[in-house]
Amino acid sequence: MEIAFDAKKEIESKLENLDEVSKMSILIDELKNENNNVRLYCVKHLTEELIPLLIDLIINFETEDEILLELSNQFVLLVNNIY
Repeated sequence: MEIAFDAKKEIESKLENLDEVSKMSILIDELKNENNNVRLYCVKHLTEELIPLLIDLIINFETEDEILLELSNQFVLLVNNIY
């Protein structure tokens, strides 16, 4: 299914000039949108925003070993759920 241009334009205008956390928040919120094309766009772009956000968090911000360990455990769960 191809995403309708108007749905793509609607979401991209909301994401413009936002940081990664805000983009993730909007994508998650818009998963409840009544428009199927908007939801499809969000599903397709969720991982494009999530993975870089988590990597940035790990590399640049998180210093606590306990939190880093749990993040790595969650990555394993995520990958296991995909396969």
